Parts: sequence; structure tokens; C-alpha cells
Amino acid sequence: MEALDQGLVDGALRNPEGEIADQHENLASAMEVLPELWRTVLWHAEVMGESPSRIGALTGLPPQSVSALLVRARTSLREAHAAISEPVTGAFMS
Repeated sequence: MEALDQGLVDGALRNPEGEIADQHENLASAMEVLPELWRTVLWHAEVMGESPSRIGALTGLPPQSVSALLVRARTSLREAHAAISEPVTGAFMS
């Protein structure tokens, strides 16, 4: 999530009017749509800096499964964040 956080910081530098708070809210909302196990694995890897082996010990998954789950969870988080962050446009807008 370091790259994602850097993107949020870069965005705040371009728009210093508080848009970073909206981005953090969007990121939190994106996390909420992920399954609990995915959130747990992401949290321990990205925030706590724990290894797949350590996360595996916490979750009961083999380290290889944790690594594969991290790839899927990161991708899903990026997609969910993009969907939440995009302005609504189209036929339903007046």
C-alpha cells in the first residue's frame, strides 16, 4: 500500500484543499468491501510489515497461500478504490 499512499500524498500536494481526507475515506470504504480475511492479511502485511510466514501463523494459511492472497487482495483493493473514487457520470446524472 506504500505506492497507494504515495499516490494519495501526491494528490494532496496537487490539491492542498483537503482532498486527501476524501481519499483516505475512499480507501477505508474500499477496504470495507473486501472479505475479512483479505483485510486481515493486507493489514498485517502493509501496516504491520509482517511476513507471509508470520501472517500464515496467525491465519492458519501456508505462506504461499498468504502471498497469493495478498496479490488478489491488493488488486481488489485497487479496483474498489478506483470505483469509489471515480465521479458518477452517465445517463443517471441530471
